[in-house]
Amino acid sequence: MISLRTLRRKIKSVKSIQQIFNAMKMISSVRLKRTKNTFEFAKAYCLDLKKVIAGLFLLAKNRLTVADFPKNLKPFIFPDKKENLCLVVITSDKGLCGSFNSNITRASLDFINKNLSKDLKVITIGKKSRNALIKNIPLLKEFANLSSLNYSDAKAVIDELLDIYIKEGFTGLHIAHAKFKSGIAQSVVVEQFLPLSLDAFNTGLAVPADPICEPEPERLFSHSVPMYIKSEFYKILLDSNLAEHAARIFAMDTAITNSDELICELSLQLNKLRQEKITSEISELTANIL
Repeated sequence: MISLRTLRRKIKSVKSIQQIFNAMKMISSVRLKRTKNTFEFAKAYCLDLKKVIAGLFLLAKNRLTVADFPKNLKPFIFPDKKENLCLVVITSDKGLCGSFNSNITRASLDFINKNLSKDLKVITIGKKSRNALIKNIPLLKEFANLSSLNYSDAKAVIDELLDIYIKEGFTGLHIAHAKFKSGIAQSVVVEQFLPLSLDAFNTGLAVPADPICEPEPERLFSHSVPMYIKSEFYKILLDSNLAEHAARIFAMDTAITNSDELICELSLQLNKLRQEKITSEISELTANIL
């Protein structure tokens, strides 16, 4: 039979763990708000940059052929016909966020299984994706410790990814990541990131008949597209980070609710046992007196 001391220790332990849950929830709430602000700025920046590129593309497309296209952009827009794919899987470095990481890993494995006939290589961002996928497939590269998501740190990763994309001669880059919807809902997508579609820059913008553009549109186009690629990737990292914090807040909130119920059950059990012990001692005392 369980003792009163054991029950008190259990209640104390659950309360201590509950304090950790509360602290993690508060930290994720602060980070969610901060990351959401950064994400909104990044989203607006990418949209404005896309409009600029659309205008430059409209100015340059009639004068550019595939042969004349800037060399630094050809791998990102005109890849080879062979199917040499790369999958980048973005998860968190830490757990305690419900099914956030397992959902992304499951979607990644489904994509890998559907493309077994192709030359596919995997790059992971986050310790959880690395630990889950390394058992099933060799990894080309691993990145971790990007929880702060400063642009300077993220840019170093993005630059290295683009270098790998060019050196390995990939013809397509897909990204498996979570998308933030709300505090209780996140979706998982595996979307094509590269090559870019030139149709995406054909947004129907009106271009003046005799625009003034310095330097020439082709040169600006060759510099702005890599900026756009890096900005879009950074936006995806922020989106995934938003979804992670939202998932952790929901998971911690659920854990706090469950711990409250457990404390109530243990307290009830403690009170019953204490009452039984008091009743038993009173009965013994009465029997001795009589």
